[in-house]
Amino acid sequence: MRPTATAFTVLLLSAACMRVGAQAVPGSLHDCMSITSDKQRLACFDREMAKFDSTKTKDRAAASGDGKTNAQASTGNPTSGDGKTNVQASTGNPTPGVKATAPPAASLTPERTFGLSGDQILQLEARQGGTPPAKLKSLTAQIASVSHNAEGRWVLTLDNGQVWRQTETRSFEASPGAAVRISSGAMGSFWIETSKHNWTRVERVL
Repeated sequence: MRPTATAFTVLLLSAACMRVGAQAVPGSLHDCMSITSDKQRLACFDREMAKFDSTKTKDRAAASGDGKTNAQASTGNPTSGDGKTNVQASTGNPTPGVKATAPPAASLTPERTFGLSGDQILQLEARQGGTPPAKLKSLTAQIASVSHNAEGRWVLTLDNGQVWRQTETRSFEASPGAAVRISSGAMGSFWIETSKHNWTRVERVL
């Protein structure tokens, strides 16, 4: 027995509902139900379902694209044209082939090394990476402060930061603000003087 038009329509509508799932049935499908011709009604259902499937596929593609964009934004990592994460930008690593410029080595001036032994100069060069300076025969400075050690010998701090200590018990007078001249002598000795008649042998301690 042939099914009636109404039963046939119900079957088509049920099949359409199964394909659209939980979504609302498009109004165009309801319009197809009013067609009396079985052939035209079936053609209407096929046409409208094809439109519905096409729209559903486009919606899925758009949703997928939004998900990728949001994932990229949440990680904060830029991507290149081929979709690969730009690791260099995210990690902050320098560009390959670009060498970092090293800071210039501290220069060891003759004044800074005056009074130091050869070993002390070598140690200073190793710490600061400087080049060997020219040797001074003498330097002038001002006394910043004075004191005496346990042996009663003078300890003089100069305005350039150097500290010199008296190495003999010779009578000597010094006061802050006084100008002094330190000269190198024989056998690695050094002499400090404030005037022609006020001098003594010293060694540098700092």
